Amino acid sequence: MLAAPFSAALIAGERAALTAQQGRSVHVVAEDQDYPYKASNYGATNTTSFDLGDVTVKNIFNYRKVKTSDINGSGLPKIAGLAILEVLNASTSVHQTSDELQALGQALDGQLEYQVGLYYFKEHGDGLGGISSFSSPYSQAVSSVTNESESIYAQADYHFTDKLSLTAGARYTWDSRSFFDSAKNAAGVTTLPPTSLSKDFAEPTYTLSLNYKPDDRSLIYITNRRGYRSGGFNGGATSPAQLTTIKPEILTDFEFGAKRRGELGSVEYQATLAAFHSNYHNLQRNLSSSSEGCRTAS
Repeated sequence: MLAAPFSAALIAGERAALTAQQGRSVHVVAEDQDYPYKASNYGATNTTSFDLGDVTVKNIFNYRKVKTSDINGSGLPKIAGLAILEVLNASTSVHQTSDELQALGQALDGQLEYQVGLYYFKEHGDGLGGISSFSSPYSQAVSSVTNESESIYAQADYHFTDKLSLTAGARYTWDSRSFFDSAKNAAGVTTLPPTSLSKDFAEPTYTLSLNYKPDDRSLIYITNRRGYRSGGFNGGATSPAQLTTIKPEILTDFEFGAKRRGELGSVEYQATLAAFHSNYHNLQRNLSSSSEGCRTAS
C-alpha cells in the first residue's frame, strides 16, 4: 500500500482531525462524504417432521446466499482533498447450505426426554477488496473460502422428581477449512502470490446441568459446558509471513445461577442472578496493523 507524499501540512491536518475526533463522542464522526453500500440476502428453509409414536423424526434444510459491496472510510474528513483511509469490499459473495436430521422422544414414562441428531453445513465465499491511504490507488486482495462442518450429537433430560432434573449432552464436530488468497499492493506489485491452504479440525463438546425448581416460577441451576470454535487461516494476509494457521478456540465454562418470574402489583417481572467462570484456550481475536493495513485473525 502506497501513501501520498507526506508534507508538513498533511501531517498537521491529520493530527488536527484526529484531535477533533477524540474530543467528540464515539457516536459522532466528521466524515465529509457518503460511501456506497449494497447488499442482498435471501434464503429458504424447509422443516419436515414425521410422528412415529414415541419418537418424532425431523429434518431441517436451509439455504442462504449473501452478496455485498461497500467502501468504508476512516470517519474523518479529507485532508488536503485526500481521504486518510478507505477500505474497499468490491465484491463479497457467500453461499451456505445446511441440513440437520433429528430424532426426539421420551422414555421411562416421561422421566427421560432425549434428542439425537446429525448435522451438515457447507459454505463457499469469494471476495475482492483493497485498502487506500491518502487517496492512493487501492491495493488488491482476492480470496476464496470453502468451509465444511459435520457433527453428531445427543442430549437428554432426566427428571428425578418434578423439581429436580439433570441435563446431559455431547457433540463431536469435524471441520474442514480450505482457503485461497492472493494480494497486490497499490503499485500492482504482488505481495502474496496465489496460495491455497487446507486443514481439518475435530473436537468434542458437552453440556452438563443440574436443575432445581422450588416452584413453577423459580429455577436454581449449576452448569458446566465445553465449547469449540474451529481453527482456520489469517483471512486478511497480504504477505506469505502473515498467512498463518489459526488454532481452534476451546472454552470451558462453569455457571451457577437462579431465575424467578413473578408480579409486582400488576407488573410482571423476570429476574436472573448468575455467577460464571470461563477458561479460554487459544482465544481468537480480530487484530489490525496500521503499517500494512487491516487483517483479520479467524
